[in-house]
Amino acid sequence: MLRASSCRLAIIFTIVSGLCVSPNPADAGTWTQLTNAYPTGQSGLMLLLTDGSVMVQGCDGPGGQSAFWAKLTPDASGSYINGTWTRLASMGVDRAYFASAVLPNGKVIVLGCEITSSSTGYNTVEIYDPTLDTWTTIPYPELNISSGTCALLPSGKLLCGSATTSNTYYFDPSNNQFTKTGSKLRNDDNEEETWSLLPNGNVLTYESVNSPQVPPGLAQYFNPSTGVWADTGSVPVSLGNTNGGIGLGPVTMLPTGKLIYIGDTNSGIYNPSTNTWAAGPIMPVGVTHIAQDRIGAPGTMLPDGQFMFVCATPIGMMNYDYRTNAITDITSTLPPRLLSLMQSVGGTPYRRMVLLPNGHMLFNLGIGIIWDYAPSVAPQAAWKPTVSKIVKATGSTYTLTGTQLTGLWQGPTCDDGAMATNYPIVRLTDSTGKVSFARTTNWTPGVATGTTSATVDFTLPTGFVNGSYQLAVVANGIASANFPVTLPIPPTYNYVTSTYNSQTKTLTLAGDATANSIAITLRGNVLAVEAAGSTRIGTLASNVQQVSYTISGDVIIVGNFNQSSTPASSDTVTLVSVKSSSTTMTFGSGSDSVNLTYCTIGTLNLDGGTNPSQSPDTVTYVATTIATKHVTNVP
Repeated sequence: MLRASSCRLAIIFTIVSGLCVSPNPADAGTWTQLTNAYPTGQSGLMLLLTDGSVMVQGCDGPGGQSAFWAKLTPDASGSYINGTWTRLASMGVDRAYFASAVLPNGKVIVLGCEITSSSTGYNTVEIYDPTLDTWTTIPYPELNISSGTCALLPSGKLLCGSATTSNTYYFDPSNNQFTKTGSKLRNDDNEEETWSLLPNGNVLTYESVNSPQVPPGLAQYFNPSTGVWADTGSVPVSLGNTNGGIGLGPVTMLPTGKLIYIGDTNSGIYNPSTNTWAAGPIMPVGVTHIAQDRIGAPGTMLPDGQFMFVCATPIGMMNYDYRTNAITDITSTLPPRLLSLMQSVGGTPYRRMVLLPNGHMLFNLGIGIIWDYAPSVAPQAAWKPTVSKIVKATGSTYTLTGTQLTGLWQGPTCDDGAMATNYPIVRLTDSTGKVSFARTTNWTPGVATGTTSATVDFTLPTGFVNGSYQLAVVANGIASANFPVTLPIPPTYNYVTSTYNSQTKTLTLAGDATANSIAITLRGNVLAVEAAGSTRIGTLASNVQQVSYTISGDVIIVGNFNQSSTPASSDTVTLVSVKSSSTTMTFGSGSDSVNLTYCTIGTLNLDGGTNPSQSPDTVTYVATTIATKHVTNVP
């Protein structure tokens, strides 16, 4: 990629209609041109929003810069081929070739740029809120941010780097603040690099600027736990531009756990477990990945495990197969119309890719024409996310628990724009096949998380019709098995174990780690234990809220609700008309409440569980007689 002062030619084409082409036997999928063209002449960066829509930037400025954005919404079947376009709010400044990410709060962040007509474009950050269709501007600590250099960390913070210094920063979405962290080795200035998140939370980069044309190349990684950049082993091949530029090709994590970086004519394979590099396969004879004007091109791992990327000379498409460790020229499998358009446009820097929730990939030619690619081979079962539980959170928001919610790799990449899709998308399909998407938030960023349990919140769209659905969670175009769900889901019930020993006349209650509400009422010689709200007794059916015990005389009541720590739960126990020789209640953190009405108690022992200044527990007495009272941690 040229530096910010460079200029590129913008070429605009007019295309008459879409075209669906069945590939020849050498191809694994089908290419289809989208029915509706982008609303403005040229189109650039594509980002998948967490509600399943795709926001796409315009690039009609003289250097490809633009403040214009539009959104592609899939049709009722979940297909993007006949999707519709909606104009979104424009950014505060126009920009081209910048870092970007979809944050766990569902918002989109763009950072700096290489080209802009605004004096503030190079060092401003803008955050887009899809729910409000608004942009908010935040200053960056330095004068320039690198083009595509950022990585979302498991902490939820964004690691980003400057274009003219070796400094790197954390961006915290919770307060929109930047904090300086470790500096790169060898004064590496982050320009034209593609950062890769590793399964252990570290971030890998190849030094595009510092690495010589003659190997070995240089690479380093960032450890968030220490805030320090450290060396990897040397790279045995040069991944830079053979013309002397600093462009770099795409990168992806492979199903093997290794990563492949595509260079101009070479590739390098990194092994995170040993922190070492090996030479990867070379390009076919006569093929280079990076154009002479140093423009890197995009690539992505597809849901079927094939790594597809664009090459520059000659214009075409390559494929890397991790099973054979070979790069193959698949240009001949492209539809003639698509290949003709690619050749006509030449080395345009605006081409981008994005993975979709239906398992397809969008390929943007940079001229307002976008194509859909559908692999014909299904992903391996081990790569799929899983869903184990869905519970109601609040309102129309639910919490989903499962595994592999953030996929095996980050998603499409190029050295001038991050297009990660390693976050969960929730898709709902009704009995007629109509597809809806629920906006997701609050996931934990990562890659290749395996069997580790994770959660994500999803919020149903406005106007959503309740009923029975097949739910799937999707990451990088790979969907889980369908999970039957009936919406709305009732609240999650909390359970209190209740047992009565007639020999010792002892009633024992044991609460769980969530908020419980129990009432104990004496009616004649029957002691009724009743649950209120979302509390259930033992493992009784959800429509049973009461259990009764026949007693003679008074009882001993022992209750232990000290099961919760974080988050704190607020328990409520009510005793009505009970005669008890001894009553002991122990609570944990939270705002607990004990209500005693018309009771006669010999000895009352209450422990609120936490300091009263931290937890406002309450005890009320209505016409209750108590011989001896021991109350601690309760005001």
